Amino acid sequence: MLAVLEWQRDPDSRRHARNPAVPTEAEHLEWFARKLASPECEFLIGEKDGQRVGFLRMDRRGDEWEVSILVAPGRRSNGCGKAMLNALVRGSRRFVAEVLPANERSHELFQSCGWQLSGDGLYRPGA
Repeated sequence: MLAVLEWQRDPDSRRHARNPAVPTEAEHLEWFARKLASPECEFLIGEKDGQRVGFLRMDRRGDEWEVSILVAPGRRSNGCGKAMLNALVRGSRRFVAEVLPANERSHELFQSCGWQLSGDGLYRPGA
């Protein structure tokens, strides 16, 4: 999906990514196809008023699912990230999220949704 590529190319998005290198279209399409084909990964695309506003990606890590969130440029700071994160159906899944220290916006997002920072440096949903 090329919209995801454009969101990932945004300088603010790259600044807070584990890999800050801007992907080429070929690199992105290969990564995206690999992730979509994996049973260990799930994507949820967020929409508001019929427009895509971001995504949640969940990667299985043992008995937990690591959550990654990206809100589209121009849709940040208006509740889209919070709505997507709160929409996760937790059921029996255990979720974690790693937030880089300088990513203040994501720290605020997870905390505002009731996630708690654990001693291992990962956020987990509150009880």
